[in-house]
Amino acid sequence: MASAFSSLPHRERVERALYWLGRAVEGEELDQRVALLCTAMEALLSDKSEVRKGERIAYRMVLLESLRGSSFVHPAQLLWIYTLRSSVVHGSGVDIVTKTEYRTMVHAARRTLKNYVDFVGDNNIRKYSDLIRRIETSEEAKQLSEWLGGHPDDENVRELKEALDEAISRHGA
Repeated sequence: MASAFSSLPHRERVERALYWLGRAVEGEELDQRVALLCTAMEALLSDKSEVRKGERIAYRMVLLESLRGSSFVHPAQLLWIYTLRSSVVHGSGVDIVTKTEYRTMVHAARRTLKNYVDFVGDNNIRKYSDLIRRIETSEEAKQLSEWLGGHPDDENVRELKEALDEAISRHGA
């Protein structure tokens, strides 16, 4: 029986993520390292046509962790780091990433890559769209939305909840 990774889209996504992860751990500047780690996560968890990539990547990383039965980094912390990446990439910030933020993101990126490979393989998911639908319609997605709803004073949390609720309703869950 062929594995899910004989499916070209998954293999290409994983290969791109590995490339960017490798570049990130070899880099010198923390700003650039985090930007490359975010690019690795974009390769796995977003399509170029999607808007609000930071929110989607953050909650998808958390959902994969949760679906694999692992603890996870707070999604607002991941979104904050993605926001730093945007400041670096779009030229509005220099030397803004700390070692703690880098370590958080490298840990989350490595775990996400492993979770992606394991989840796709264990569930024999052939298409990227099926993976996204599966995680965004999971019971864990509904629980995450409820949990995020309990923190309305945090702007990042509100943005995450809004993006996740939009995804859940888009799938009709």
